Amino acid sequence: MPTTGQAYASGRTVAVLDIGSNSCRLVIAVLSPRTGFQIIEEARALVRLAPPRRSQAIGASAMRRARQAFTAFRFIAESHQPDEFVYLATAAVRQSSNRDAVVTAFSDWLGRPVRVASAEEESRYAVVAAANSFSEPSGTVVDLGGGSMQIASYQGMDMLRADSLPAGALLLHQDFISSDPPRGKQLQKLRSHLSNLFAEVPDHVERPVLFVGGTARAIAKLHQRSFGYRLPWAHGYHLTLKQLTRLTAQLASLSVAERVQLPGMSADRADIILAGALSIEEFCKAASVEHLVISGEGVRHGVLYQRLSEAGMLEGDARGRTVEQLAAVAGEVPYQEAVDSCAGLLVQAPPAADPLVRELLPIAARLHRLGDVVSLQRSSRSAEHIVLSREMPGFSHREWMLLASALGSQGRLRLRAADCGPPLHATDVGLVDQVSTLLDLAVELGRTGSTQVAVEAVDAGLAITCTPVPFVAESLSARYRSAFSADLTFVEPAG
Repeated sequence: MPTTGQAYASGRTVAVLDIGSNSCRLVIAVLSPRTGFQIIEEARALVRLAPPRRSQAIGASAMRRARQAFTAFRFIAESHQPDEFVYLATAAVRQSSNRDAVVTAFSDWLGRPVRVASAEEESRYAVVAAANSFSEPSGTVVDLGGGSMQIASYQGMDMLRADSLPAGALLLHQDFISSDPPRGKQLQKLRSHLSNLFAEVPDHVERPVLFVGGTARAIAKLHQRSFGYRLPWAHGYHLTLKQLTRLTAQLASLSVAERVQLPGMSADRADIILAGALSIEEFCKAASVEHLVISGEGVRHGVLYQRLSEAGMLEGDARGRTVEQLAAVAGEVPYQEAVDSCAGLLVQAPPAADPLVRELLPIAARLHRLGDVVSLQRSSRSAEHIVLSREMPGFSHREWMLLASALGSQGRLRLRAADCGPPLHATDVGLVDQVSTLLDLAVELGRTGSTQVAVEAVDAGLAITCTPVPFVAESLSARYRSAFSADLTFVEPAG
């Protein structure tokens, strides 16, 4: 089986550096048809470029932090010998009074030209990332950085409108919060400022509203860790305004040292997260947004999607590309086509009427040997771990967990109600059992060379005509009866 690196070795390599107001993020990715892009290395540095509003120049201490980070970034990026370097500076550099000198210094330290993205371009990249990592045909992207908030509505791949507001987490923290913990008057003044700032926003906030940026991801992680959420990923996480308001109140009551102790809190964001959370909360109130969706992908991912599109390699939708990426890791399975065909027959036959069973069975069939790349003896559990160890654009968190659990329940393993936790419920045990039962059935029919396969609903349950009948037919029938409360019979064709 090929490794992840081998699976993407033939693609074009791109280095993208997003020079933000609070932090800088470098990604090295390989572009490939069908699978999209595969990030093969990432690096992040806290630089805090955004100056306080009273000082429009990026200061010497920020430049020293940037130089230290960029020296390391240059070595990392050039070690991969990318085909293209895309180095973009955003709000802090765009708005600084010493912009030209900063760009010159950054370009020198990185050994490559740094380009300053306009606010509209920054918004467009965030939209491209959202449109390609969610299954939503339209909506609004709110990208909260350290220096600004970009608000962009979109339809398909087209950005309809974009606004840039000085509502970044670092900027607001510097301008309004001067004590630790913050005083009530400081927070009241900040809320009033944000309320005025967002007064004209609601007229173009299309639903759903997708929140991008480090603050949004940090809020999601804090909320997840507060009640034992099973997935460690922010992308696709749903949060209500009430939940955000409670979390913001908790953050406001704590000192920075106390916030650092919260499960899921990053030490280098503990000071500015309150200002960022308040910015998001006040935006939601102004725009009557009761439901937030968190995105794990931002400007740097938008650049990669854009490059894929320009090269004619952006194929399919987010879910399809995610599945193809995992299938590329799994490698070739000799009888995969037969398994896929049998899964297609089974998913159309009653009682597999649950929409999620219909959606997930073909995907599980495509990935049923994914775990072999780790351990043939523990293939099922390894497949589950692989799916849970990466983000899954195009899948809801519930679908994500159901797929992982179904792959992990192949063979004799079973999901127990005690193993369920958000985003799964105890009632999902039966659904996982149905998907994994049909998956085992499709695999046995496919890998044992059964031909002339036909599936028919009968009064007692399901009848499968095939030759030869799988040698584990008895155990498959017993498992089917347990999962569906119906009979499964195997019949060899006459003659």
